[in-house]
Amino acid sequence: LETCITLGVANVLTSGGESTAEKGAAVLKQLVEKSAGRIAVMAGCGVNASNVAKIVQQSGVQQVHLSGRIEQDSGMIWRNAAVAMGAADAWEYKIYVCSQSKVRAVVDTLGHLIIS
Repeated sequence: LETCITLGVANVLTSGGESTAEKGAAVLKQLVEKSAGRIAVMAGCGVNASNVAKIVQQSGVQQVHLSGRIEQDSGMIWRNAAVAMGAADAWEYKIYVCSQSKVRAVVDTLGHLIIS
């Protein structure tokens, strides 16, 4: 963290070293405290409307990152089942896109949250 601050980095995106930001909330809190406002600590990984309030309240972060992704059909018209365009076990006719409603749900949740 100190190296990032010295180098002039403005934000650090982290899950607190865990598989999700919710699981890493304690480490995120330590980073926020250590940063003392010199760098923004942004919580990311697994952030959604059902856990964002808990993450923010437990860690003290003021920024979060999320994909808000949903899976949808790729729209690919011609499909040849005999030829794979990637890994044989991958579903190549689906894509992930950002869901406006998922992002809005997180924004709405944060809008109702009072951080002391």
